[in-house]
Amino acid sequence: MQRIETSDKLGRRNGWLLPLWNVNERPDLRPDQVYLTVIAAGASKGPHLHKVREQRYYCIRGLVRVIMRGGGEYMTVDLAPGGEPVVVPPGLPSELRNLSAEESWVINMPAPAWSPDDQDDWPVENWKP
Repeated sequence: MQRIETSDKLGRRNGWLLPLWNVNERPDLRPDQVYLTVIAAGASKGPHLHKVREQRYYCIRGLVRVIMRGGGEYMTVDLAPGGEPVVVPPGLPSELRNLSAEESWVINMPAPAWSPDDQDDWPVENWKP
């Protein structure tokens, strides 16, 4: 994903845009749902586990650390605006930690979508990253 500078009709810079998802570039990231998760300064969300749902995180504000656990090992990836999305596959517990002094905003693009009839939320035990 690449930040694209924009200009008005006279060629004056008027801002920028950041494509979050384009099926032509990333058909593997076709979301079933898209929502914004806001994490308070210094706070974390999770750990949480989805056995069916794949999570796709993309940061648009702040700095967020994604912590995942697989095979007893912890892995971390830091998300910042303009970086690549992080995909957390089903069955891998994860936590989102805001490393910023302000709110962080993360776009989540899960598949399949959340449903009140099938929430796919499971407890995570012995989480000690």
